[in-house]
Amino acid sequence: MKRKNLEARFEVFSVGIIVFITFLSLIRFNYLPQFIDGYYHLSVANGFMKSGGWVGWDWWDFSPWGRPHLYPPLYHFILVFLKKVGVSGINSLRLTESLITPLFFFVLWRTSRKLVSSQFSFFVLLTLSSFFSFYSSVSANVPSSIAIIFGLLVWRFLLKKKVFFAVFFLTLAFYTHPGIPWIFTLSILFLALLNKPYRKLSLLLVFFSLIFASPLIFHQIKYITYVNLSILHEVKFIHFSIFILILSLFSIFILNKKGKLSEPVYLLFLGYTVASLVVFFKYPYRFFSSQGILGLGLLSSLLWMGKKVRVKSLVVAYLFFLHSTFDLNQGKLEINLFNSTYYNFLSGRVFTLLEFTSLFYPDYYQPVIKVIEKYTKENEIISSNLSITSQIFSSLTNRPSSNSILGEVNPLRKKRKLELLPSYSLSSPSNFIFNEFVKLVVWIKPMKKEIEEKINKGRLIKVYENDVTCILINPYCHFRMQPIPSPINFSVILVLFVFFILLLFLRPKTFP
Repeated sequence: MKRKNLEARFEVFSVGIIVFITFLSLIRFNYLPQFIDGYYHLSVANGFMKSGGWVGWDWWDFSPWGRPHLYPPLYHFILVFLKKVGVSGINSLRLTESLITPLFFFVLWRTSRKLVSSQFSFFVLLTLSSFFSFYSSVSANVPSSIAIIFGLLVWRFLLKKKVFFAVFFLTLAFYTHPGIPWIFTLSILFLALLNKPYRKLSLLLVFFSLIFASPLIFHQIKYITYVNLSILHEVKFIHFSIFILILSLFSIFILNKKGKLSEPVYLLFLGYTVASLVVFFKYPYRFFSSQGILGLGLLSSLLWMGKKVRVKSLVVAYLFFLHSTFDLNQGKLEINLFNSTYYNFLSGRVFTLLEFTSLFYPDYYQPVIKVIEKYTKENEIISSNLSITSQIFSSLTNRPSSNSILGEVNPLRKKRKLELLPSYSLSSPSNFIFNEFVKLVVWIKPMKKEIEEKINKGRLIKVYENDVTCILINPYCHFRMQPIPSPINFSVILVLFVFFILLLFLRPKTFP
């Protein structure tokens, strides 16, 4: 009875944390989107809507040449759905980013509760939600968070030996994010390698999931030469959770000493960590500070089961108010004693930190958006000397752009030389070419000498200027981008989705 009461208390505490997380997430609604990724995803959703469904060529970025579209489409379909029911583009991003955080931590809590216990799930919830960089990544990277949700459900159904459901969710994960499903797949293969009773089920799960995900995988392989696994700037900003890193290693040592490391659930946790090292070997921030730390967070939470109440209380207080980190900032390692998510929110620091810096500035954006809509038609190409600015205004005005973010996929123009008219070519940063197909440019100051010369000669016309921006139009450009028709329209996608949902609930009784 005493143990049941203790478990019930941990469940109440967990629900309280999730309610608090929901409140913290919703109060940020007007500050979202949190990061530049959201604008990329909105551009993709806009492109899908113009094409009438999914297309494998990204014609709306790096226009007019484009590049292969290799990103899994599920999140983009969600944004399309929200836009079709009347939600604006910016609010569709805000809605998904504000709801994904409480949903993610709820599923994390429920799954870990089913896998181990209520005490364990409470410490998992508190440990990972209080690690600020992990918490911020959940909201900033919606597709990866959705994919992790699916992956956690895969683990749960696999250990319950319900392979049909596990295949369904792992397949969905492959259609949601390019990296996370491979981490869960490798963790399942890790289990198959070291645990004979689950070997057959694990291999069946991976086999059928890869079969169902094969259309997307083959499409990605077809254009693999366009992939550029460059080191991102985030490598200079890494947050190391002292608590998680040290205690997870200690937990592995204890489990191994007690002979429990071979148990299926612990093998999955360890397999996730090993797989994260493989997938994120060029992205240390993602391993130590965001998605990759999940496995170590789960392992570190195993230590507190069976400990005295006083010890648990001290751990809870530390995680809630401190959760200290070592922060790598431009190559300099600093200790951040008070870096708990909850401390940052309650002290007001959260809105001044880099991870929560909003890129949405209505006073700046709205005049620029109005100018773009006034001087360009919907399928005329716009650009900017900054790829981030180009991506933002492309998504908010529903115009194709001559440059973009997501540097992991190269544009077509880098694969072959293209003839540009000299009169419309300006020397500029390597990620920007103002060519004869671009109608309007949002130039972030300072101005360049060669641009001023083009303005004086009438090649460019200045139509708007403020302290930060100068908007230029090309009076000689009459080119309009033609959307590529979709080979798989939304009606087909809807029918396929409904079919698989029905199959999920009407599966053959003989299939586990």
